[in-house]
Amino acid sequence: MSATAIVTDSTAYIPDDLVRKYGIHVAPQILIWGEETIRDGVDIMPAAFYERLKTATVMPTTSQVTIAYFHELFQKLAAEGKQILAILVSSKLSGTISSAVQAKEMLPQAKIEIVDSLSTAMALGFQVLAAARADEAGKTFARWPTWLEAAWRIPESSSPSRRSNFCTAAGGSAARRVCWARR
Repeated sequence: MSATAIVTDSTAYIPDDLVRKYGIHVAPQILIWGEETIRDGVDIMPAAFYERLKTATVMPTTSQVTIAYFHELFQKLAAEGKQILAILVSSKLSGTISSAVQAKEMLPQAKIEIVDSLSTAMALGFQVLAAARADEAGKTFARWPTWLEAAWRIPESSSPSRRSNFCTAAGGSAARRVCWARR
């Protein structure tokens, strides 16, 4: 069993079988639909969301994963002796990174790395899966920052298919940058 716990958020849209295979922890984004607060991927699944959207008179809005959720998850994983690698939705799109950083600050003894993916959807999901596969291959936690920075540093001359393997096709040069939220 790995000593590293990989965490992402529900905007990654990683198929359930891969979430289970790699033991990825998925923090739910929050949907606000009228007076109702719904956890993405927990209280509502994509098919039900789109079905409900067809007849909705009020459009949903979203909110980031809460600080409390991240704190509880990080605390549980740290208590299990895990080192935590959280790869999350772009800070340019959501406050999720901020929530995770604030939760990390509440657990100074825990080993937590927070990565701003600078992307969302499966572009984020592919980054998480690359990390999960690297973890499975035995990459050590201490080497994560170096490994991830190298993994996303793909030459411009590379073919689009090679670049997309590291989630750069959708985001260009910005997607190759990895921002470490260390405070």
